[in-house]
Amino acid sequence: MPGTFGNQRGKRTSHRLVVEELGQAVVGGEFAIGETLPGDTDLAARFSVSRTVLREAMKTLAAKGLVVARARIGTRVLPGRTGTSSTATCSPGISAPVSTRISCVM
Repeated sequence: MPGTFGNQRGKRTSHRLVVEELGQAVVGGEFAIGETLPGDTDLAARFSVSRTVLREAMKTLAAKGLVVARARIGTRVLPGRTGTSSTATCSPGISAPVSTRISCVM
């Protein structure tokens, strides 16, 4: 069908599910600023996804400025990313509230 290629607006992939739910947990304060997120194995089990999907979702959250991953330390929640008053960039030139930008899946 012409015009439908690449249109995944309504499609809920495993990657999108993890980005949205884990992003909401970070923004909603489930994880404190500076707190290390649970390990890959725990999060993969929580979302019933492979570690590959989880790692890609973490890269997306890191690109959005919600978390930072460090080898042998873990993935930590970045400061200034909780609440809805903060803004950040979803894509070049577009600024949106933090709660909105976590749904701007790359």
